[in-house]
Amino acid sequence: MINLDVYLDRKYNSTNNNCGHFVNEVWRDLTGEVLDIYDITPDLPRRFKKLRKPEEPCFCLMQAHLLPPHIGIYINKKILHFSETGVKHDSIANIIPYYRLSYYR
Repeated sequence: MINLDVYLDRKYNSTNNNCGHFVNEVWRDLTGEVLDIYDITPDLPRRFKKLRKPEEPCFCLMQAHLLPPHIGIYINKKILHFSETGVKHDSIANIIPYYRLSYYR
């Protein structure tokens, strides 16, 4: 089991400490694997296997109308994600304003 408290003091920077960087770090700590996600680009979903439903751990691509895509890690039946407002571990129902969630490994 991973201690999520070690991630809570992060300071967001869109260039070198964004949600992609965060997902890379957490995924490496959870699995020992490197995802190499720094920018969320249209080819991102093609690089990974899309899941029909979330599996722990997996990463979650979040999308909303007129907002840039966002990414987090599905762990402990919630989404761990990082943005300008800090690190959050939200239930799927509370991932607002993102209405389209896709899960990948």
